[in-house]
Amino acid sequence: MQRSEAFSTRQSPLPRNNLGAAPPLVPTTRSEPARGLRKLRGEAHALLRYERQMLAAALAAQQAQLERMRAELRAARGIITEHQRVQHDLAMAQQIQRQMLPDVFPDIPGLALAAMTRPAQGVGGDLYDVVRLDTHRVALLLGDVAGKGIPAALEMARLLGDFRACVRVSAATQDVIQTLNRWWCQRHTRVSTFVTVQYVVLDLAAHCMQFICAGHPPILRRRADGYVEPLGTAPNIPLGIEAKFPYQQETCALAPGETLLLYSDGVYERQSRQGERLGLPRLQEVLAAAPPHPAAMITTIQAALVMFGDARTLQDDMTMLCAHLHADSPPTS
Repeated sequence: MQRSEAFSTRQSPLPRNNLGAAPPLVPTTRSEPARGLRKLRGEAHALLRYERQMLAAALAAQQAQLERMRAELRAARGIITEHQRVQHDLAMAQQIQRQMLPDVFPDIPGLALAAMTRPAQGVGGDLYDVVRLDTHRVALLLGDVAGKGIPAALEMARLLGDFRACVRVSAATQDVIQTLNRWWCQRHTRVSTFVTVQYVVLDLAAHCMQFICAGHPPILRRRADGYVEPLGTAPNIPLGIEAKFPYQQETCALAPGETLLLYSDGVYERQSRQGERLGLPRLQEVLAAAPPHPAAMITTIQAALVMFGDARTLQDDMTMLCAHLHADSPPTS
């Protein structure tokens, strides 16, 4: 038998070029993916820088806001400190003004006295005073300076001093009011202001009174039977309007058991929550129904004012001075 050719697994050699060398290999390049990667890295770095810039700007804005808040806090603390100082000064002014007004009255046989005052703004322009002139005469004064607050309080203090100086020389009603008016006009030549007053001289021995209401509401007299009538019809003007105005004195007899109420307009001008004023007729009704003792009368009127109006919105200074002649007291000789 003939032998078959053996099967060979050897591969044929690579073809040679003309120079006998193998054909060059074509390299596989990665330039496109590398550029893409570099681009992504650049964008990432740019985004990171942008975020850092935005974060820095946000932090700067927050820091600026924090500084503004700190400045506002310092300013608020300054305002609070100033407010506390003003409140302290106002409290001191209130105390000084209260000390200027009598809280203890002279012990006068046959006469009971009581008074109260409440300024609308801490301090105010209302005033009252009681001066014992001799064994049987006593002077009562109630005034209301135009305006409110510290300016009115300063004027009130000056007027109170003037009054006490006047009665040392002469307590006659016309003399006192004429002098106070002249002094007031002399002091207020540049700034126009005025004050209304009720001035009374009680003569307990003669059971009579001389009085002047200068631009002020009438004095209220409550008789022993409870009937209330106003006193003071003379057309007298407030102090400070005309230096040479001739003020007219009025005279009235008094009987034991009768009561006088001097008051400022803040009492009867108290407004209700609906804007209605109390008015003099209602005040007279309250006085007529009140107990006969002066302190009880004032307490009753105050309670009626609270019931009628909102005590939190006091619009004007409020002052009352009450004098009661004892029914069982003999005349003072």
